[in-house]
Amino acid sequence: MKSKANSDVPRDLLDQSKNIGKIKILKYDGADPKVIETLQAKVDRTEFIITLIEEIDTLFGKILRLRYVNRWTVDEIASELAIARRTYDRDRKKALNLFRELSTGEGAADGTL
Repeated sequence: MKSKANSDVPRDLLDQSKNIGKIKILKYDGADPKVIETLQAKVDRTEFIITLIEEIDTLFGKILRLRYVNRWTVDEIASELAIARRTYDRDRKKALNLFRELSTGEGAADGTL
C-alpha cells in the first residue's frame, strides 16, 4: 500500500536515506522544474507531519516513517518495534488518522483520536 501523500511521486525521484529517514526529490532529466518543486513541497509537508507525529506519539511516528518513508515490510516493522501484527495494524490505522487530521485540519474520520 502506498501512502496517499507520496502516491504521485515516482519512485525514481525519491532519495530515501534509511539512516536518517529523510526524503528529497532528485533532479530528474527532462522534468519540468515546477513539477519537481511542487513534488518537493508535498514531500516536505509529509516529512514535517511525520516528524510532528513522532513528537506527539513516538510509536505512531516510527510506524509511519518505517512503512511509508523507509518502505519496510510490516513484518520488519513489527519485529523492530517488538509488537504483534495486530498491534501494528491497530496503531497504523490510528497513526494514519492522526496524519490525516494534521494534514487536512479535520478531525479523525472514525472519531478515535
